Amino acid sequence: MQRKTFLATAVLTVALCGQASAQEKMEPTKFVGIWETQGNLDGLREVWDIKIVGNQWKVIMAYYKGNIAVGQAVGLQPLYADGKLFFIRKYLVKPNKGWHDLGKITAEIRKDGKLHYQHQHQGGSSSHTMALLGGAVIPPEVVEAALQPFAGKWESEADGLKEVWDIKVAKGNVTLEMTYFDKDKEVGSATGTSPILLNGELKIAHKYTKKPKDDIKDGVGVLKFAIDKLTYTFQAKGATNPSNRILAKVGGTTPTPTPAVVSEADAKPFVGSWESVVDTLKEVVDIQFQNNQMTLRHSYFNGDKLVGSALGENPAVTNGELKYTFKLLQKPVPSWNDTPAAATVKVANDKLFLTAPNGLRFLAKATTTVGNPPPPANEPDLKALAGIWEGDIDGHKEIWMISQVGGFWSVKGYFVKNGEKVGAFLGKNAAVVNGKLQFVQDFAPQPFGTFWNNGSTVTVAPDGAGISYTWMANGATGTRKLLQYR
Repeated sequence: MQRKTFLATAVLTVALCGQASAQEKMEPTKFVGIWETQGNLDGLREVWDIKIVGNQWKVIMAYYKGNIAVGQAVGLQPLYADGKLFFIRKYLVKPNKGWHDLGKITAEIRKDGKLHYQHQHQGGSSSHTMALLGGAVIPPEVVEAALQPFAGKWESEADGLKEVWDIKVAKGNVTLEMTYFDKDKEVGSATGTSPILLNGELKIAHKYTKKPKDDIKDGVGVLKFAIDKLTYTFQAKGATNPSNRILAKVGGTTPTPTPAVVSEADAKPFVGSWESVVDTLKEVVDIQFQNNQMTLRHSYFNGDKLVGSALGENPAVTNGELKYTFKLLQKPVPSWNDTPAAATVKVANDKLFLTAPNGLRFLAKATTTVGNPPPPANEPDLKALAGIWEGDIDGHKEIWMISQVGGFWSVKGYFVKNGEKVGAFLGKNAAVVNGKLQFVQDFAPQPFGTFWNNGSTVTVAPDGAGISYTWMANGATGTRKLLQYR
């Protein structure tokens, strides 16, 4: 918690020069991201891209009618104060001629996790709500399974002091608390804020709530799990080089992990990719068992196009029968009921027999693979796709971030022109199809002035030292290559 006198100084700095000071930067980062208006805005879709570049706030707004960009605006004189973000909206291109320009925006993030903003203009005022767009939908229980190796109590030595970490994981969320001891006397504490899980690494902002030594500074850190230990790389503010240390489990104080609901032996008959036909669509059911966790995903295809998906939640095996909750992520058929419901799978010789809300059917070993099974000898290992990649497209630099959590892929990226971020995209329904990663590209927002097809089906594969992707939309297609981001 910051002291009031300190916060007042920080706010004054922002008010005078339009900057986000280093001292208050971590708290305002809750605004950073891509937000989309919920509800009707004169029939248009509104997307905000909020970021902090150096110590400057940047707010870019785009407006869409369907998938066509029809307007763009920027936030002038941005100011963060008392938990709110203030700026003046200046239209570069008006999406609606009747809309008022140079209106005052007051935005805040409430307990529901959404951004609520009020627009004051010459004609009056209006209020709107926005939701954060965060890339591919990864179920909380899958995220929790990926975070579980970090959970527990750990200890190390830092700056000549004993450092004890208490990391708790619940419902896909993680909390990190650090306590510092000089011999047996508690002398300080810290928290890990803004946690981000990417490619098996947990990145945090390391913020002291009580400094154990006067010269110790806040910073950022990266935790990695290594068998029975954690490695921690910490970069203090203003430091030239990071420091490294190893965290070991605290003897006898680590909570006992909850046993897996499904054992490896029970899971074995079901593991693999299976396929059937339902409502004229090809259905592929991918069942995996990794890190003591069972994951299930249903994918639906119309030809080679991915049109829907579902998740199998809370799997359990009893007397050789697999039971789980069938939950649609995207409806492949409009008439399907999207209320989560029970599903059952039984082994039937070399097939599986599925009883699901959308009918009864046999599943045979699939010829199309979804998820991340071991690649055949003649196909590349798609683990090589995980990383950050860059390339050039129509005068823009494109940067992609690809990661995988518990068998589920996440793809997102952004576009830079003249040193400024001018657009972004999300990869929807990301899955492995015929040995390649496939997703639907959804711009949020699309770089202004470009005429790229939104909703393209994109296929990605390793390509030498980089990756290559092929997009297809409305009968058109093209291929590009990306290299490792530097």
